[in-house]
Amino acid sequence: MFSGNWCAVETESRQPKDPAPPQLKAVICKEASTECEKRFGQILEAVVLAGSLARDEGTFVGKGQDRWSALGDAEFLLVFQRNSPLPGRAVLKNLEEEIEGLLEAQNVTCPVRLNALHPAHLWNLRPTMDSFELRSCGQVIWGDEAILSLIPDFSPRDIPLEDAWHLLSKRMVKQLAVADQLVEWASPSTEAHYQTIKLYLDMAASFLMFSGAYAPTCRERSKRLSVLARNARSVDEYPFPLFDFASHIEACTRWKLSPDEDPPTATRSHWDTAVVYAWLLWRWELARLTGADHRLGNFELIERWFEREPLRDRWRGWRVVVRKCGWPGSRHWPRWARLLRQASPQLWIYAAGSELLFSLPSLSTSCGRLAPDAKWNRVRDWLPVGQHDLTNQRARWRALASEIVRNYQEFVAETRLPLGSSDAKSPSLLRETQREAIPRMVDQEA
Repeated sequence: MFSGNWCAVETESRQPKDPAPPQLKAVICKEASTECEKRFGQILEAVVLAGSLARDEGTFVGKGQDRWSALGDAEFLLVFQRNSPLPGRAVLKNLEEEIEGLLEAQNVTCPVRLNALHPAHLWNLRPTMDSFELRSCGQVIWGDEAILSLIPDFSPRDIPLEDAWHLLSKRMVKQLAVADQLVEWASPSTEAHYQTIKLYLDMAASFLMFSGAYAPTCRERSKRLSVLARNARSVDEYPFPLFDFASHIEACTRWKLSPDEDPPTATRSHWDTAVVYAWLLWRWELARLTGADHRLGNFELIERWFEREPLRDRWRGWRVVVRKCGWPGSRHWPRWARLLRQASPQLWIYAAGSELLFSLPSLSTSCGRLAPDAKWNRVRDWLPVGQHDLTNQRARWRALASEIVRNYQEFVAETRLPLGSSDAKSPSLLRETQREAIPRMVDQEA
């Protein structure tokens, strides 16, 4: 039923000792819905809260004097009437800043992300982790309360496994944005610690999808992972000892929901262990997806995945790069043509991100220097655009990390369709249940 009034959002805290997050959620939703109604009310059909706030899993930290800061962003979908034009990115950006300013006036710092779409986008959603989470946990805070019923009904078993590998790869690239603090361990910021927590939690989501036990919330994932750990048939069934991994995820989940508690082992080993887990999981998933020999090197494994990417997806990705770079990018055309023969920009960025991330733990024993070989210049050439000179050994890895993150933001993150669309680039190759056999993995040198 359509209503022009703000729909009450369930704000009962699942952490009763800390009433602040549900109160903050209500404030954020009210400001967002009010401003969206003012700006688009005549053509707007619904405003939907998505992401961690919709799951009642937002992370807020106190800043003193009744000030609060969100460590993630508040995600909203603006569903417009079928024949209405969608506002451009500049209009939405302006509205995001207005809402953020109103929240700041109420002592709440929270990035706001708005995405505009038509109802057809919802009923055309493919089975992905994003769309399953949106259908299961999304909350209509204004307008047509039944709008999310347009999303096709499907189960996690219908979601292509490659979607989980993309989730892991994206999170690994995002981790590079704070890697300098974590490698040097010079009083890492709350944001750097939060990004490591997110890496652990997304590893859990990705792993559970491959194990046939996926759930859309962090709480439920932690519970299911603990059950898997208790019932694991053998250590060789999974890419790492599952009981230890489940313990890390339980601690990270607890901190995300109650960040005022002591952080889970906030040491360099916590970060190093996260990277090792990511490496083992990334390789295990690629071997599962491609059927490749698990003894292959990292790049050889992702090359097998390149081979399965449809040509149309490669063309689409490189068209975005050409359009965004314009004529000044023409000097890169010969190199782009060579890269296009193998993979899309997205997969090349993931390949570069994995090569660097998996090398970072060794920097703590090498004074922050990458080995002086030609490998890193070659990795830089995998990126659509690379501008930094990597000859300076001390600054080399930081420059490369910055380039990888910048390329991801410009050519992947900012070109995605609104929340709920698929990042999976290939047909579903595997849809397996938890009880099906998992190939044995053998520990290798990174």
